[in-house]
Amino acid sequence: MVGCDRNSIFQIVRKGVDIMPVSFEYDAAKGIIHVRPRGNLLLSEVGERFKRVAADETIPPGAVEFVHLDGVDSFKYGSRESAGIPDMHALVRQKKRIKATVFIAESDYHFGVARMVQTWFDAAGLGLVVAVVRSEEEAYRFVDRLSI
Repeated sequence: MVGCDRNSIFQIVRKGVDIMPVSFEYDAAKGIIHVRPRGNLLLSEVGERFKRVAADETIPPGAVEFVHLDGVDSFKYGSRESAGIPDMHALVRQKKRIKATVFIAESDYHFGVARMVQTWFDAAGLGLVVAVVRSEEEAYRFVDRLSI
């Protein structure tokens, strides 16, 4: 599969813009990790985000992940590769005891990919609550209904 256009990355770096393909920030007041992938997303970048969250000492165990997919232009991996995402996520689950992962997918394209990933998590039988919703407001309503 083809990755990001290297010329675009170099232009962004020269302009001083953060080019981390998957950024995240922790909202301590709500216990939410907001994950924001963008651009042409590679599976290796997904795995790298898992490692960074697991190592982040400012994120206590028991958080919920909101994965905002609206910044993703394309997913540079297929269904077979995405089947490995639950295993890649193991480090985060173990170190941070994630309560739930909620994919926020406004477009049909993002929604379909998120449902595929949700299916892989369900099939793995890990006991992690994974949901796919259309808006951040819907994600908060979903979390409010959780009894975990």
